[in-house]
Amino acid sequence: MVTIRGTPLKGVNPSQIFRDLGYCPQSSSLIPKLTMEEHLTLFAAIRGIPSYNVDSLVKKLMDHLGISSHAKKLISDLSGGTKRKVACSEMASDGDSSLSLSNVSDSSTKIYSLESESDSSDSEDIPNANPWLPVYENQPERLLYRFTPATLSGTLPAPDAHPSEYFYLFMTPSLLQSIVDQTNIYASQYISANRSTAKPRSRIPRDRFWLILKFLHLNNNQNDTKVDPLFKVSPVLESLNKSFLKYYIPDRNLSIDESLVKQKNRTRKRQYIPKSHAKFGIKHWVLCEAQSGYTLQFDIYAGKADSTPSSSKGLAFDVVFRLVNNANLLDKGYHIICDNFYTSVDLALDLYARRTYLTGTMRINRRSLPSSIRSKKLQPSEKLSL
Repeated sequence: MVTIRGTPLKGVNPSQIFRDLGYCPQSSSLIPKLTMEEHLTLFAAIRGIPSYNVDSLVKKLMDHLGISSHAKKLISDLSGGTKRKVACSEMASDGDSSLSLSNVSDSSTKIYSLESESDSSDSEDIPNANPWLPVYENQPERLLYRFTPATLSGTLPAPDAHPSEYFYLFMTPSLLQSIVDQTNIYASQYISANRSTAKPRSRIPRDRFWLILKFLHLNNNQNDTKVDPLFKVSPVLESLNKSFLKYYIPDRNLSIDESLVKQKNRTRKRQYIPKSHAKFGIKHWVLCEAQSGYTLQFDIYAGKADSTPSSSKGLAFDVVFRLVNNANLLDKGYHIICDNFYTSVDLALDLYARRTYLTGTMRINRRSLPSSIRSKKLQPSEKLSL
């Protein structure tokens, strides 16, 4: 019986099997005028490996295949056996294929996949290939989800465009017009309530400028149902979050954390975080691209008293799922990285069910944490993986 990762081929959905297969063709796909290192770097980029991982992956592939000494040689100057190893390395740079079907024969060629190094029978040949200690004796089968990036829905200005054009991508004319309209509505409501006879002038004196600033408004108070604690700023939040996603395609690795915006006004939403530089301010939940720090989604924490009650899985779970879901990044193979405030077994399982990875440290008192972790006494150099 032929099996792949313990799964028999007979009676299995072909799409599940194909996810773990790669093919190395006999017809050469090598580019003669590139060096071996340049060639592998090019194919790693084509296959979607994040730019900050490419150099380390190429080095690992060359070291494992024993071809590092040829890194600066042109492909055309390599021997036939070395060329076959380079061709196999192209497939391994994908990181998703656990098995290579190749129509070349070279017993010295070993396929090394970065994603599956802990499962490889050759892992003992790689120093520190798997320094993590498994939690369970019989690890469940691991599914490798292919990364399918989000797509752009907006058009960016030309690279030499004036900075104001980029500003208006986020502070859109419609948003600015809405602020003007809501400010005028609020001022009219005030004038009607106080029977004021104030009229606009051709020039704005200082006091009138301060008066406009006083009435600056983002939403109509008459529509406030007192249910949403962020009602007064919700139009700006919604507009910005839509714009963040419209003009940028995030890389695979994402980060979720909190951010404190300094605030001295007296408000129930103001938080105190002693480790933050600002100390006091409005706390935001922020979903960013890990490499660049670009904000993809954010939400304001309204405080325990005013916030929507969390689900049975807790506030941290709700924050992560809400941000990633609102950004429409689930089911695409993205990788969420966060600290121990957010990480939990429930979150990892639910994200994994939506084809999304999670990496983060975990507090020892987390619910659903296996007893084998709670009772494990680790040495300083040891880690536990789950």
